[in-house]
Amino acid sequence: MRRQSLTVVAWGCAQGDGADFLASHIDPRQLVGVDFSGVAIEQASRRYPAIRFLAENWVGEKSHHAETFDVVFSSNTLEHFHNPWEVLEELGEHAKKAVVLALPYREMDRIDEHFYSFLPANVPVELSNGFGLVWSRVIDCRGIENTLWNGEQIFLVYAEKSWLSSLKLTLGDCEIGHDNQAARIGHEVAERQEQISHLQQDLAARDAHIAELDGALGDRDARITRLDQDIVLAQSQISSLQQERQLYIDQVNGLINSRSWRITRPLRVVKRLFNALFDASERYHLLKAVYWRLPQSLRSSLNKYRYKYVAQNIHVRDAAVSSRSQLPTPDWVLAANAVQKIVIIPCGFEFDELVNQRPINAAKYFSKQGYVVIFIAWQWSRGELLKKPCGQVWPGIYQVPLYEFIDSEKSLSARQLDALYLLTMPARILVDLVPSFRARGYSIAYDVMDEWEEFHKSV
Repeated sequence: MRRQSLTVVAWGCAQGDGADFLASHIDPRQLVGVDFSGVAIEQASRRYPAIRFLAENWVGEKSHHAETFDVVFSSNTLEHFHNPWEVLEELGEHAKKAVVLALPYREMDRIDEHFYSFLPANVPVELSNGFGLVWSRVIDCRGIENTLWNGEQIFLVYAEKSWLSSLKLTLGDCEIGHDNQAARIGHEVAERQEQISHLQQDLAARDAHIAELDGALGDRDARITRLDQDIVLAQSQISSLQQERQLYIDQVNGLINSRSWRITRPLRVVKRLFNALFDASERYHLLKAVYWRLPQSLRSSLNKYRYKYVAQNIHVRDAAVSSRSQLPTPDWVLAANAVQKIVIIPCGFEFDELVNQRPINAAKYFSKQGYVVIFIAWQWSRGELLKKPCGQVWPGIYQVPLYEFIDSEKSLSARQLDALYLLTMPARILVDLVPSFRARGYSIAYDVMDEWEEFHKSV
């Protein structure tokens, strides 16, 4: 076109962008843009003044005065018609040497604006004006970056035969292609390889996750094995302690049921009464034993006097302990006195987060609610050693041996806004603390749901 200075018309040029692209390859004076929309042509003329634009309708309106051009070029317009070949016949009347088309190809799932699909079976090799197909190529646009068409395009060149003969073209100048199978297969292969890569990554991630789960499962199995061993050991210890306890019970029962024990009972009573006259502690325990053997109705009527007497006895005992001991304040006392919310929970077991006991579950619940929990671990005697030392055993929970708590409980302040003494055992040593805690503003809650027969056997 440059060599022969052929005139070219871009039919359906709209606002002239395609015509401007052609002008970058040929002299703009060879080029004309045509569109039926006067508004579009006006905008194209303003945007690209070097190109001549015409507002003409070449379809359906026969005009003997319309210009003819050496080459008629149309890009992606015929698919918008229901009868594209009839439209092309009208376009051919404006071409003297060639018609060049760019069309969507093999568009089986058409978009809403397209009304015709161009296929190998319906693209002619000769137009009605005698122009023959001399060059065609299929391009798969899906592999082109930033493309505006995600499919195939076919480019068709139809030429007038006498002009074509004058060009004296060779086989190297011609190409007739209607299928881009190799490119399509290559595109599909690339897609499959990408899918395989993603699947391999997913498989590697899954294998890593399986390995992680296997490790966690192994850790869990090892922990279960250790817990099973602990259970077996605990059961063995429980069995041994039960046998030892039964032996002691049999010995005590044998002693109590012996004739010498019955004969000497009056002497023991007299001795205890005599000691109570001179020993305040002995007198306190004697009166306490008598009180708990009274009928319920009589005990209820004596409660007011009992509370006063118990409080006086505790104050005397605490004063004696304080005078004997100048030890530093324990950490659990400091922690309790530094907060506004405290709960005291006795338990017959040491604290173990894996044991499903009500006092332990209550301690964990209150700690989550922001309380400092003093968890009193039971001791049968002052000399009994616990497995866990006194100290924090869980966030906000301090395990304190029973007798260490008894020795230091008076150091707990009465400034807490929310203080609770949760009594879970009917042991006298714990029940006797109720008046003192009540006097310091503690709420008292009772949760005694088990049979504690051992506490009833002691005076």
